[in-house]
Amino acid sequence: MLLKYGFGFAEEAEQVERAILSVLEQGYRTKDLQRNETKAHTTKEMTEAVIQALA
Repeated sequence: MLLKYGFGFAEEAEQVERAILSVLEQGYRTKDLQRNETKAHTTKEMTEAVIQALA
């Protein structure tokens, strides 16, 4: 939201949102979002996965 509304970077914000959705679709979850059938990942692992999805 900060990228989109605070800085006016709508396209970049959309890219980040798509990367996050891609990572979530791959089953990545932090403990607070973990489902019973998924492994909990650290915030570092989640961040690295999102960065990879952006590349």
